Amino acid sequence: MAHITFEASAKLKMADVRGHRFHVERKYKNHKNPNVDVNRTYLNVDYTPQLRDGLPDNPQERIFARLENRTGKLQENHVILRPLILQPSPEIFEGMTTQEQRDKMHTFVQDVMPWVFAKFGGTKNIMSVISHFDEKNPHLHLSILPMTVDGMTDKDGSPIKPGRISQTAFFTGPKQLGILHRDIREYMNGKGWDFSVENKHEGKQTRATEKQMRDFGAQILQARADHEKAMCTKEEAEIAAKEADERRAEAEAWAGNAERRADDLSDKIRGLQRGVVEQNEMFLTAFRRRNRAEEAQKPIVQRLKDFLLERFSNPKAQEAFRRAFSAFEMRKKKLG
Repeated sequence: MAHITFEASAKLKMADVRGHRFHVERKYKNHKNPNVDVNRTYLNVDYTPQLRDGLPDNPQERIFARLENRTGKLQENHVILRPLILQPSPEIFEGMTTQEQRDKMHTFVQDVMPWVFAKFGGTKNIMSVISHFDEKNPHLHLSILPMTVDGMTDKDGSPIKPGRISQTAFFTGPKQLGILHRDIREYMNGKGWDFSVENKHEGKQTRATEKQMRDFGAQILQARADHEKAMCTKEEAEIAAKEADERRAEAEAWAGNAERRADDLSDKIRGLQRGVVEQNEMFLTAFRRRNRAEEAQKPIVQRLKDFLLERFSNPKAQEAFRRAFSAFEMRKKKLG
């Protein structure tokens, strides 16, 4: 008789959520799990958008939006997600084509989700619903955010305050998981399925569950390692981009300074040129004034010369005066 694998042992804190998401949503190209066939990943079905409960369709955004409704401070050691894997036994899918398997799994999802909503606080506590067909057997991945809701009670029957992040309010221990496992089988049988209610090989089933736990734990660790590696690469890229921006800013600043220095130098050159032109103009003006003064003095000097010659009646005295006057003019020209 067929059975359901019910795996809910993993407990994820906030640091584990991204890696888990990347694994379940197949964000990684390389998987440590050898059962993942990347050539069949396109067959997987994400039912999360069909929840239509007012929260975002993206699982990461759903988590943040849901946590906005919590009461109390979120602690680092809070369990944020409890993954749940539901897998009908392989014989249910024997002899079916791929499309027939997808149709059968779709019926399984439609039948089981009301039970999930009732047991784990409604649609808003379900962060993702994804069926996988890229591993050995079809199965359903659920990500449950354990936030208490109205109407919940503890073991003593006392009401539990809504809005608390408390995975123990939904998963009290191994015994309670066994009760949930039996309950889901009875519920699904009421939907027309034929699952065994009794565990006739409980020891064997326990060993299988432990192996699944180890495998799932290894997947989570690998997902976390891949995520950390991706984040390191991202951080390195951000650092390189920041350094490039700084170098570009320095180059732009240097170019701006060089341009300003060039403008200052051009202003200085133009100032010097204007100074040279002004000095030349001053020199030419002085030269012209000197020439005009000399021209104006010539008639006066000639009349003075003639006047003095008239006063010297002795020819020898006149000749001596002429020589002295000529020497004076020559010396004047030399002094210029």
